[in-house]
Amino acid sequence: MRLRLQPLGRPSGKRLIHRGLTEARAEPAPPLKRRRKRRRGLQPLALLLFAGFFVSGCGSSHQQAVSTQAEPVWPGVLAAGSNQNLVEAFNAYLARRQGPASPTQLALEFVRADRTQSARTTTAARSSPEGGGPTTVTVVQDGLADDSVRATQDVLRFVPSGGKWQLKSAVRMQRCQPGRGHQSFALGDCI
Repeated sequence: MRLRLQPLGRPSGKRLIHRGLTEARAEPAPPLKRRRKRRRGLQPLALLLFAGFFVSGCGSSHQQAVSTQAEPVWPGVLAAGSNQNLVEAFNAYLARRQGPASPTQLALEFVRADRTQSARTTTAARSSPEGGGPTTVTVVQDGLADDSVRATQDVLRFVPSGGKWQLKSAVRMQRCQPGRGHQSFALGDCI
């Protein structure tokens, strides 16, 4: 910053009492010359491309990755009535299934409660007084998103088998929408 000293006073010619006092006024500095860095159009793109090739080559080998087997999923679909073929298929699924599970949890898997659109799903389990014997689980799915079937009731009987559970029987009954058939749980189809 450059300073230019001028005597105090007015330009009219009259001077103030103190002649020796001067006033410092700053003169504005010349504008800065900003140099714009020229970006070469391809330089950032080339760096990005080089980094992409470098990263994509990391960790490659001729060996294939070992994948863990996923937990088996029960794909069963029920129809009204007794389904002995589905019981056998579900027991084969239980043989492959990992980890402990209660009869109630297994019953919900059997009826695929996670895929059913119902307003209410209730379960009731009855077992022997000691709790280790056969267990009957009743699953009721009410308020179904169906124009003829209002609710389903699945009665599943589980027996203990070597630290796990095995399905002994499964019966599905249904209740129809008003005017579409029987109004209590029964084996007949709705119209």
